[in-house]
Amino acid sequence: MKDFEERKAFLQLAREDERLLGELGRLLAPSTRQLVERFYDHLLTFEETRRHLADPAVLRRLREAQSAYFQKLFAGDFGPDYLADRVRVGVAHNRVGLSPAWYIGAYALYVRLLLPEIRKAVDDDAKRFEACVGSLLKPVFLDLGIAIDTYIS
Repeated sequence: MKDFEERKAFLQLAREDERLLGELGRLLAPSTRQLVERFYDHLLTFEETRRHLADPAVLRRLREAQSAYFQKLFAGDFGPDYLADRVRVGVAHNRVGLSPAWYIGAYALYVRLLLPEIRKAVDDDAKRFEACVGSLLKPVFLDLGIAIDTYIS
């Protein structure tokens, strides 16, 4: 846990980021379903990711999990439960054989899908947009670090 706290400090993930993410989460909540659908529609266009999504029950469960992740990410609570959840996800992706490159690519897709929604949510206010994106990138990179560590170990 000390390492996790140190990583958050290194990324400068602060209370203000948590507050801003919570505010942003409330603004983006109506878009969650559409974002998740677009995310999985894209994943289904590639054989490497599609093969993990062939079972409709698995795809439904993963869409629900993605929506839950969205809520956790924008809840702004990055404590021990958040860490444990991210480790579980990393273990699951490793177990099914999804390589880190695809995992990282999925995060890039997720952020790209979020950017226009964030811009709309902040009424195209450049300063607010920059603050929101900065606050979002901190836990995204925290998550990526956890995932990569999980793959390695």
